[in-house]
Amino acid sequence: MSDTNNLTTIWSSSSHAIPPFGLFDRRDLRMEASDVGVTWTSGEFAGRSTISPLLVTRVGASSGAALLDQLADPAGRCLVQSVDGLEGEILHPVPGLAAVVANVIDSAQAVAITECYNEWVAGFVTSKPGHFAGIGLIPSTGLSDAMSALRSAQKLGLRGVTLVHPPGGPGTSPGGEALEFFQQAAEHGTVICLNEAFGGVAPDVSPRIAAGEAPVVAGFLPRFAFSGVPESIPTLKLMLVNVDAGWLPHTLQNADLNYMRAAASRTVQLADPEALPSEYVRRMLWLSFHEDRYAVLHRDYFGEHHLLWGAALPSDGGDWPDDEQQAHRMTAGLDQASRNRLLSENTLRLFNIGDAKPFAPQEISRFRLAVLR
Repeated sequence: MSDTNNLTTIWSSSSHAIPPFGLFDRRDLRMEASDVGVTWTSGEFAGRSTISPLLVTRVGASSGAALLDQLADPAGRCLVQSVDGLEGEILHPVPGLAAVVANVIDSAQAVAITECYNEWVAGFVTSKPGHFAGIGLIPSTGLSDAMSALRSAQKLGLRGVTLVHPPGGPGTSPGGEALEFFQQAAEHGTVICLNEAFGGVAPDVSPRIAAGEAPVVAGFLPRFAFSGVPESIPTLKLMLVNVDAGWLPHTLQNADLNYMRAAASRTVQLADPEALPSEYVRRMLWLSFHEDRYAVLHRDYFGEHHLLWGAALPSDGGDWPDDEQQAHRMTAGLDQASRNRLLSENTLRLFNIGDAKPFAPQEISRFRLAVLR
């Protein structure tokens, strides 16, 4: 849908897909719903995700299970989407589910779960062309399994995949042998998505004040800069999902300062002697934001082409049925071209939706440095 005053189309870059009950029954992964959330359990590990109370009461007839049934149906999801004023959604795996799958250590089980999920979400998005794009899951049981899942996701037409650990699994380097994974992703335009479950930790869904708090994935970004991936595969695209963006300047500034201070003793060196770690990261990094006015006002630091508004549907982190108004409030005061970029164009271009044009190198590199050299 569009705002009648300025005709801004809105896409959510960071919504969550809700698979149907019973999808994983034969794979020892259980889904349980309540009126406040959904819990995923495999063995002794559990991950929980919240659902919007307004969605439960207005759409699910006060039943969380009934709501999830509707959200697992493309027609029902389109209804929820239209009421919220959205033209379309990028559907990512629910973080609680992604965390649980990342903690499945049996290779056969992890592969079966990811195959099942990726096939389901691919069918979901193709049933309603123009309304959705799908993001797949990658198992954390080794590079071979990760490569197979990536190639399968690409054949299914999924526009991105979610990594909870580096491709080689927990504790491995994102470089070295894992370069093959990132090369395969870049060659096919597959976006690598990192969400709240990064590190295999079940997201904390308890109410708390966390403004400006860096997520777990923050520690991965400087390490990624030195992995060799940015130098070897400059066309790779990473996306941080539903962790907002306002914390990033401080995190990357510290990485830059530490790098410069250790000039005489550091054991790792970027290939470009004039570059800083933050530059390596920011050229290939896109960030979703929802309630982050700071990021919008300081978009010259992030790069205006690198920010993507997202609704986080159907969690209670969104503003359904008022996400359209919230999106316009977050971008109030911007010129029309900037609003269009943040609310839809950047998302469409990143995920290659419709006739969207790829980003030009000069657009990707257009951001302000925070450290003086």
